[in-house]
Amino acid sequence: MRTMRSGLFFKIQRRGAEFDARGLLPTAIIPAEGIRDKAAEIALEAAFEKRNWNTVTRLVRGEEVPEDRCWLRGQGWCLT
Repeated sequence: MRTMRSGLFFKIQRRGAEFDARGLLPTAIIPAEGIRDKAAEIALEAAFEKRNWNTVTRLVRGEEVPEDRCWLRGQGWCLT
């Protein structure tokens, strides 16, 4: 039996080369076998517990976002 984890749904819309992101609601997440990034999952869980997810506005792919603008950074992406 898998353990459910708390998480968050985001609405992400592509705007040309950028992506707008808006937190919609907290949710329960049921892990899927073989398609999840464990390190990203742990980082997201910790960030949701410590930070205000309502402030997230963009998903940026790549590494070019300065650290002070990044809400959470993963491998090749950043929530700002």
